[in-house]
Amino acid sequence: MERQFELHLGKLRTRIIKMSSLVEEQLEFAIKAFNEEDLKLAELVTERELKVNKLDRKIEKTCQKIIALSQPVAMDLRLVISALTINTNVERIGDLAEHIARSFINLGKKPY
Repeated sequence: MERQFELHLGKLRTRIIKMSSLVEEQLEFAIKAFNEEDLKLAELVTERELKVNKLDRKIEKTCQKIIALSQPVAMDLRLVISALTINTNVERIGDLAEHIARSFINLGKKPY
């Protein structure tokens, strides 16, 4: 049982790191697209948002599985709850990066 718990925690950590890196890149791309007026880069940001959302759901399910199957207490429970909080905030930053990109795309479509 303990081994399974550690495997789930490892998977959780890996997914949070992966999502954080992806969102950081998304934000960089959105800002770069806006500053350099690069519509293709802005469109890439909007397309990749699906990956962020998919990782968000996987992280939530992993946390739910850990809580349901392992019934963590004290420090382990705080770790899982912190992971959920981090996940929510990182996903929100990803949404904001997509909003920047979409705003730029829409701005480019309007006549001046």
